[in-house]
Amino acid sequence: SIHNKKRTLGTQISGSYYFGSGTSYQIVSSSYANLYLLKTKKHKLKLRPQLSIITGTQIVDLTAGALSKEVLTKETIETEETPILQSSSFTLINTQLNIPLQYSIQSFDFEIGYNLNFPSKISTEPDLKNTSFFNFGVAYLLNI
Repeated sequence: SIHNKKRTLGTQISGSYYFGSGTSYQIVSSSYANLYLLKTKKHKLKLRPQLSIITGTQIVDLTAGALSKEVLTKETIETEETPILQSSSFTLINTQLNIPLQYSIQSFDFEIGYNLNFPSKISTEPDLKNTSFFNFGVAYLLNI
């Protein structure tokens, strides 16, 4: 994590490694800005936009078209077993823009935000549509 002294700008890079029947890894870079719209002793209102870039390995089934054609036919067709061909590539998976508005009063935090996803297609996929959604959250900090 890299940020300036006042924590108004920053970037965090994280990674993950998945293992099991196949291995995969992911690298995520998230950059943010903290813009205080109101700041007093009891109240804080800030806008905290964040841009996340998600990259990683994706396993692509290259025989999916042949297998689904066989499954979709009404008749049972005797065929030789089709070898499953897979390809693994390191690519851009998704880019996400998150724009939350956060309000804090004493021990309560409220957040409402808008999220926009820009997924990246892999070679055999059709174009993927952008998706978006709103989020809302409430938190209370317990003084123990």
